[in-house]
Amino acid sequence: MGSKRRKFIKVDPVEAYATVGRLGIGDLVVLVCGDIEVTVTVNKLERSRQLSEVQS
Repeated sequence: MGSKRRKFIKVDPVEAYATVGRLGIGDLVVLVCGDIEVTVTVNKLERSRQLSEVQS
């Protein structure tokens, strides 16, 4: 476990989408919505497919 660095990030769910780009596998994310906090661990990353279909 020594070689893995974990980030612990608190974000509003609205900001979570923008935050994903800075995350890696195993990072911890806390989604904060009012008094509710949900902690999730990143175990799979998917890049946005939005631009993948744009070809010229």
